[in-house]
Amino acid sequence: MNLIRLIPGIAALAALAAVPVPAGAQDRGLPQAPESIEPSPFSWQCPAPESLRRVFPKGLVAYMSQDKTASAVSFRIFTGRGSLHDPKAKPGLMHTTCASMISGGTSMWSPSHLARQIDLLGVVLAVDVHPLHTVISAEFPPENTRKVLFLIADIIFSPTFDSNAVEAEKARITQGFVRMAADAEWTACMNHERIAFGLGPVDFASWASGVGSVERKDLKQCHTQAFSAPAIVLSISGDIDEKGVMDILEYKFDMGGQKDKGPEIDAQPSPQDAGVRLLRSKSRAACAAVGRVAQSFPADRQPALDVFGTLVSGPRGRAAAFGKAGSRAARLPMRTLGIEAARGIMYLRVVCPSSDIPLRLRELIDAARRLASEEPAAREFETARKTVESHVQSLFATRSLACDAFASLEVLRLPAGFYSSYLARLGSVTFEEVRAVASAFVAEPGPMITIAGDPDSIADAEIESGIKLSDLGKVTSRKE
Repeated sequence: MNLIRLIPGIAALAALAAVPVPAGAQDRGLPQAPESIEPSPFSWQCPAPESLRRVFPKGLVAYMSQDKTASAVSFRIFTGRGSLHDPKAKPGLMHTTCASMISGGTSMWSPSHLARQIDLLGVVLAVDVHPLHTVISAEFPPENTRKVLFLIADIIFSPTFDSNAVEAEKARITQGFVRMAADAEWTACMNHERIAFGLGPVDFASWASGVGSVERKDLKQCHTQAFSAPAIVLSISGDIDEKGVMDILEYKFDMGGQKDKGPEIDAQPSPQDAGVRLLRSKSRAACAAVGRVAQSFPADRQPALDVFGTLVSGPRGRAAAFGKAGSRAARLPMRTLGIEAARGIMYLRVVCPSSDIPLRLRELIDAARRLASEEPAAREFETARKTVESHVQSLFATRSLACDAFASLEVLRLPAGFYSSYLARLGSVTFEEVRAVASAFVAEPGPMITIAGDPDSIADAEIESGIKLSDLGKVTSRKE
């Protein structure tokens, strides 16, 4: 979610795309049981994080990569505080804090002078507030590296939160929410995450009230928790002088301090949050998020979860039955909510016209149920594993992306070797593991479903198709 650039950022990572099975593959005598073939080894290996990781004397961690061909330097500050850490009464606090840091001046620069300096140095600043972490990004010409790093250090560590700038930012964020709320996919996914963590859905009135009630003291407290020196991880890549950059980072960013456990979320995700929640959206399309909290699945679940998501979204008439124009099924990417951590959720999303929602949801649930009992063709199973491998590989397509991927792991407090061990586990995942995930996904009392769409169109579709949302679970919040 990104109200700074008004681009949805629910997903910090790209969604997995299903790869179709070649026409007639199941008719050429391929073995049906995936256990009956030896998984082919993966040809790609994850780069070593040690080659990019730099640790400074007082504990600051930065991932660095030099690329003489890059036309701009990419600099990112990661912090382990996201939108789900906002207090229940103040949704939007993290958005407001980050936006006000950039526009509200620093101890050295007034708001107007800061804006002018950013423009003169050719800096493009952006903020992405994700559910469990936030990223402040800067792109700038290599020749301005020194000045820009000094300027960003002031923004990160010495914001003054000018009152007039804060009020203007609050108004802008509220208006941004009006536009974002018209996006059914954003509405469904954002609220699905909030509901899963016991924070409840957010409509325009509660969001506007939450942002409107934010005071400077709230911003200062949020800033202290999110951007103290021990809480951040840096990523920088481009045409840089590595030694010179390290000297600047040590001088301006390596501030020391005691690392803590990170911010806490008010509630834990509950396996009992089953049922259907219907939220009103003005978008032409509707979106349904269908998922379970991570505790519902077997331990060491991540590779099997991702293969399951790919298979359910893939061929054999499963969710790929969504081939109707205007419909699609997509797997929300791995670790969107820190699934490897003790807290997290996994969900699939379906985007289609509101009038198709009952049928598409029924197809998705039926597809998961079939996967819990039927073995896919060996070729299909292997294709799903390769698809997941390709997704992981795409996170490291460039050294700059690799720096960002490793910085994300670090700020989410996941091991640096996560992807290497993940690929090893993915290479040996069995259908029995995937079946266990599928069984957990459809187990009673059923998955949690959050729909953003037109309730009237959905109600008409229920009558026409004979498929009722109530068949999938208790329906609530129909009037929201």
